[in-house]
Amino acid sequence: HGTCWVMQVAAFAKFTGVFIPSISADNILIDLGLFAINSQQVLAVAVIVFLSLYNYCDVKSGALIQNIFTVTKVAALLFLVVIGIYFGFTTPGGMAHFTPAFPSVIDLTTIGIFGASLTGSLFSADAWNNITFTAGEVENPKRNLPLSLVLGTGTVILLYFLANVAYISVLGM
Repeated sequence: HGTCWVMQVAAFAKFTGVFIPSISADNILIDLGLFAINSQQVLAVAVIVFLSLYNYCDVKSGALIQNIFTVTKVAALLFLVVIGIYFGFTTPGGMAHFTPAFPSVIDLTTIGIFGASLTGSLFSADAWNNITFTAGEVENPKRNLPLSLVLGTGTVILLYFLANVAYISVLGM
């Protein structure tokens, strides 16, 4: 699962370019002929180095920054859900977006479309089982591991469900 966080850092560097245009794959900093180094790659490497050094200090420091990132992601998603549901249901026809819930004919194309739409959530939910790797580090693992699996997975399911309700209430089927 080491590639999961690398992909997240690469995505962070890519989307930072939306806010800071000089961070871009087109902004070549060093051209070495066979390959070039751009500002996106430099940012991604800098973030990896920073987080690695920060996590190297001690476990509590690493846990602090991970908790900050987690709370920030959940708060942003909850904000999106609240705003989406508010605007979706306060505009005329907001409830009409929920009908029809499914197409009249479900064929292989429809199943393929639903499958393709789930790939993003499957990749983001890939790490739920990583908690089991920490069994030797946890106090009372017989109680805390199942609890963290249930609470973590339940929270992710609830957030995805609410996000989809928000999306449908604003955009329709």
